[in-house]
Amino acid sequence: MKLDLNADLSDLTTIINDLPENGVCIHDLFAIQVKLAPDSVATVFENQQLTYQELNAKANQLAHYLQSIGVGAEVMVGLCLERSLDLIIGILGILKAGGAYVPIDPAYPQERIAFMLEDTKLQFVVTQQQLVVSLPENSTTICLDTDWQKIECQSSHDPVSGVTAENLAYLIYTSGSTGKPKGVQMPHSSICNYLEAIAKILPVNSNDIYLHTASFSFTASVRQLFLPLSQGATSILATREQTRTPLSLFELIQKCGVTISDGVPSVWRYGLIALESLDQQYTQALSESQLRLIVFGGELL
Repeated sequence: MKLDLNADLSDLTTIINDLPENGVCIHDLFAIQVKLAPDSVATVFENQQLTYQELNAKANQLAHYLQSIGVGAEVMVGLCLERSLDLIIGILGILKAGGAYVPIDPAYPQERIAFMLEDTKLQFVVTQQQLVVSLPENSTTICLDTDWQKIECQSSHDPVSGVTAENLAYLIYTSGSTGKPKGVQMPHSSICNYLEAIAKILPVNSNDIYLHTASFSFTASVRQLFLPLSQGATSILATREQTRTPLSLFELIQKCGVTISDGVPSVWRYGLIALESLDQQYTQALSESQLRLIVFGGELL
């Protein structure tokens, strides 16, 4: 676990002493940064942004609301949302309530969504009003757009969930290319160990702006979100369209001062090929970025 050594040592001691004795959970790593740098920008999407404190408050309100309707340890909660700040609030809110999130990409075919919902027997789904029609009627839907007026009446203080490091954090389904999709369960301890290990290889600091491009239905999304949020950096969320258009990603990197790009090699390769046919003045402008680290995964380089 990496802590800000420039912070007040008495604050650090208090934070460390406040960590749960039953093991650190993913949201505990985020909570450390909330205390160390509450006014730093945690996440950005298009023209919207939330500081660590603002994101924490919204996630806490959602967590309290979820607890009030029965979400707790080992309760799986579906997460069917378009790429947005709501997605980040949803993930943190579910984890803080003690539950485990199950990402359901709204772009998936109806058959796959139906299979996932039936396989997990999800009682609760965090979503948006426009997506409710694609969900079964027997699930309780919590719409972060139309239901927010009720949610924001909840406390913004950190909830008590009672979860341990061995409790389930998320369940993500495989592609199903070799048969039926299979749900892979991951406890908090495994993710925290992974984040601690990878932070030694990918040194991320509070000045970094980390580009998030992965689908939230893939495990790479966990690294792209929680590595920066556990180190006090900013996570910038690319839109669905930008993730499919390499040149748009390059423009986002240049415009927003992204310092760390994390994605698959093919996207980068197609972008470089596209640049070869474009005006040199345009390509020169794109090359003048703040990028200091490019992370590849998921394919052969």
